Amino acid sequence: MELSSLDLHSLIEYFNTELNNCYIKNIYSIDYTTIMITLHHSLKGEKRLVLSSGKGIWLTNFTLSKKENSKMVITLRKKLNKSKFSLIAQPTGERIVLITFQNRDIKYTLVGEFFGNGNIMLLDDDDNVITYLNKLEVKHREIKYGIKYVLPPSKGVDIFSISLNLINSIPNSDIEISRWLSRNFSLSKKYINEILFRANIPLETICNTMDKTVLLKIYDTINELIKLIKTEKYV
Repeated sequence: MELSSLDLHSLIEYFNTELNNCYIKNIYSIDYTTIMITLHHSLKGEKRLVLSSGKGIWLTNFTLSKKENSKMVITLRKKLNKSKFSLIAQPTGERIVLITFQNRDIKYTLVGEFFGNGNIMLLDDDDNVITYLNKLEVKHREIKYGIKYVLPPSKGVDIFSISLNLINSIPNSDIEISRWLSRNFSLSKKYINEILFRANIPLETICNTMDKTVLLKIYDTINELIKLIKTEKYV
C-alpha cells in the first residue's frame, strides 16, 4: 500500500519524539533503494531508522541484512556520522521528509521522497545537493550535484487548507466526484474512497448533480478526517 501525505503527517511527531537527542552511529545500504541509519541515545539505546526511496520511512527493531555500501552511503557516512538529530519535517501536503542533522557547526538535511520511484539525497546548509540516489532532470526541477534542491510542483490543495468555498465549486464540474477530489486535493485514492464512503456518496456521482446538502456532507466528512488525523495516535 502506498504511503500517502496524510500517513506521513501522522508519523512526524512520533519520529521527532523517538529520535530527539540521538546521534548517528552508522549508515548502511540495505539494497539499492533503501538505507538504514543507526542512532544512539544514552537512555533510549539504539534506534534504527530506515528510508526506502519511493516507499517510505520507519523505525525497526530488526537487524536487516546489509549490502555493499553505495557511493551515496559512503558520502552520507562521511558527512553525517556522529552528527546529532535535530528535526524531521514534512513539506505541506507532500510525500517528502526533510531530516536535519547538526554536525558541529554544519547543518545537513537528508531528504526522502516517497512518490514514484522516489529519491534520497543530502543537502548542505544552503540546500545544495551533495549526493543523491537518483539523478533527475525534468521541466520543473533538477536533482544533481551542486544544484539547489526545490520541491516538486504542488499537485493539489493541501487537505488541511480546505475551505467551504472550494467545496461549493464542485457543481461547476461535470466529472465524477472521485476524480474531482483527486484533481483538487493532494490526497491518495484510499483517502478519497474513505471520505466518500463515510459521506455515503457513490464514487461515480457526477459533480454537477450534487446539491448543497451533499456538498456540506463532504465538507464535514473531510473535517472529521482531519480531526481524527490530528488527535489519534497511530503508533
